[in-house]
Amino acid sequence: MMKRNHADKLLSLLLAGTLVSSAAVGLAACKEKEPTPPVHTHTFAEGWSHNDTEHWHAATCDHAEEREDVATHVYDREVAEADYLATAATCTEPAKYYLSCVCGAKGTETFAFGEADGQHTFNTSVWEHDATHHWHPAICGHAGEKGSYEQHTFTNNADGAKRTCSECKYSEYLFDELASPQDLAYADRAITFRKVQYAVSYHVEIKADESKVAEKDVPAGTEETVSVSIDGFGKELVGDYTVTVTAICDDFTSDPATATIKVSWADKEVLIEAEDAILNEKHYHAEANMHGGAFAENFNDAGQGLYLRYFAYEAGTKKVTIRYATNEDDPYVDIYVNKEGETATEKQARVVFPEKTGWFGDIKGADTETELTFTQGWNEIYVLKPSDTTQTPNYGGHVQFDYFVIAGSDKEYDPASVDKAAKSYRLEAEVAEWRWTNAKQRPSHWSAFSLGFGLGEMNAAGDGVKFRFKVAESGTYKVQLALGGSGSVQLNVSINGEEATEKTVRTGSAWNIVGLDDGFTVELTAGEWVTIDFLRTTAWYNPDYLLITPVEA
Repeated sequence: MMKRNHADKLLSLLLAGTLVSSAAVGLAACKEKEPTPPVHTHTFAEGWSHNDTEHWHAATCDHAEEREDVATHVYDREVAEADYLATAATCTEPAKYYLSCVCGAKGTETFAFGEADGQHTFNTSVWEHDATHHWHPAICGHAGEKGSYEQHTFTNNADGAKRTCSECKYSEYLFDELASPQDLAYADRAITFRKVQYAVSYHVEIKADESKVAEKDVPAGTEETVSVSIDGFGKELVGDYTVTVTAICDDFTSDPATATIKVSWADKEVLIEAEDAILNEKHYHAEANMHGGAFAENFNDAGQGLYLRYFAYEAGTKKVTIRYATNEDDPYVDIYVNKEGETATEKQARVVFPEKTGWFGDIKGADTETELTFTQGWNEIYVLKPSDTTQTPNYGGHVQFDYFVIAGSDKEYDPASVDKAAKSYRLEAEVAEWRWTNAKQRPSHWSAFSLGFGLGEMNAAGDGVKFRFKVAESGTYKVQLALGGSGSVQLNVSINGEEATEKTVRTGSAWNIVGLDDGFTVELTAGEWVTIDFLRTTAWYNPDYLLITPVEA
């Protein structure tokens, strides 16, 4: 191997350095010769863009934010094209267009273009008319112009009172006035008269001594004779009256027809609500879906029940229908009819309720029937739970009552021959609200007491009995309590919840010998509920019934 000397090594190093230096110079020279990028020129659309206040040419290159020729709108161009139409031409005015800007924006001011078209405009959804023609009214400002002006095409209405145009629906009456009702009369508890041509209704008015007592509007109907029941006026009418009947058709009113009538008493069907037959308000239950809005419930002790009053125009036997509900098998009650002036009577019926309906509420209940015999005049009816424990269910079981219906004969009676004044009210204590300190005490069956029931001894402070009732006629009444007891009996009495005061004193001989106390008087108003509460003071007593008698003026 050849060995290189020192001079050779030095020459090699010098040659290598020269080569590196030359390469570096060559690389720098290359970089200095790269081309410069061209300058970008934006391009814009020929058409205009605009907003509410100005317009411009929008950029079409990638620089959307650039805009050219930006300027505020100037509305000085008149372009009569559909896009700028403000109002179409009318019968008197040419079309009007909005002024526009060079960019196409629409201003608010207008200019006229063209000629008036001479065509009137009409509201085709509205008809106007006179007695012979109809037309559509002009809406172009020319009130005298009439569109679709034609004669009416009439067809008589089904009621015969009017004829109507089939096109515009204009109607006119076929009469100038209504005739007065003819043949006005009264018979069989009905006001009758002949129908009036064209009448659509009648107004019937009843007066007594020039004072209006009842009135009713009656549809004309189709019958030749119009009949109006005297019982359909919502009140009992008895006596001499003046009846006035007027025929009516829209704005037409006939002259009235007048007649004098005499209305007698009538033996009509009578419905008595069970809630109105309660002497003890604890048996009252309000229920909107029941007849009258309530029913009677919660009869769970011997002697409890209802008190009904019924006026019989003549003595006889009537069918009585009872609306009830029960959740037991074959419960029953005893029914007594207590004649005026008598202290007691035998029961007339034991009524069994055969249908197990469930209790009232959503349940409508069922009906059962019996027959009761009445004397002429006011009769007091008691529906009582018996004291019998030998039969099932004990004490007759449980029944709820909605109403009682006593059949009528529809027979009429001369008012002069019928006295409907109430002579007295006899309210049994066992049907009222009784209270004992001894919670186990109950009414007892004793033959010496009215209807066979007495309350038994009221012998502790707080014991007592409260009656709840109405009277049919306003006036002064004497109130007396029938009771048994020995020695001097003093009672405190509270009327309508007022503070109790001592009102009755009686000296008795025995608990089972019943007599009336001296009593007291009180003013009562017809149809208003009254409560009278008798409270024990110093001596025991055995209540039987409360007697309420009108005091002669």
